[in-house]
Amino acid sequence: SAWQSTGAQVQVAGDMLPNSTERAITIAGIPQSIIECVKQICVVMLESPPKGVTIPYRPKPSSSPVIFAGGQVRPLLCSRGAGRGEAGVHRAAAPPAHVNRSARFLPQLIGCIIGRQGAKINEIRQMSGAQIKIANPVEGSTDRQVTITGSAASISLAQYLI
Repeated sequence: SAWQSTGAQVQVAGDMLPNSTERAITIAGIPQSIIECVKQICVVMLESPPKGVTIPYRPKPSSSPVIFAGGQVRPLLCSRGAGRGEAGVHRAAAPPAHVNRSARFLPQLIGCIIGRQGAKINEIRQMSGAQIKIANPVEGSTDRQVTITGSAASISLAQYLI
């Protein structure tokens, strides 16, 4: 398969996720290999859309997201002041607080974020669990402000997906 050249180990679950037609994929390796592998998997998914009806997996929200590293499961907490893609790993989990993040985008990029008939933005909302609002351009500017609201983890995921 396309992702074998990345050096990451890929394992596709035999069973579908609960109440879904989707399967879990486990990817292991060094960070760069995992990133390349995810990119390759996305390319394959875009080039080969599913046949038939897709029932997306809707996990039940947990108290906090976790990260599995070094054989241990630890809560993943994203600092409010962290830059894009930065996250701190802590031993104690705090309840997820709702926060806002805003960014301005050029009008050419807004179409890519929204997608055909809103499909992309709805997918990002569903996957991340964040609320995403795209404002109309303000007078004197063509840029549009995108505001993401949710837990720190859902905002980080939405930013990554955008």
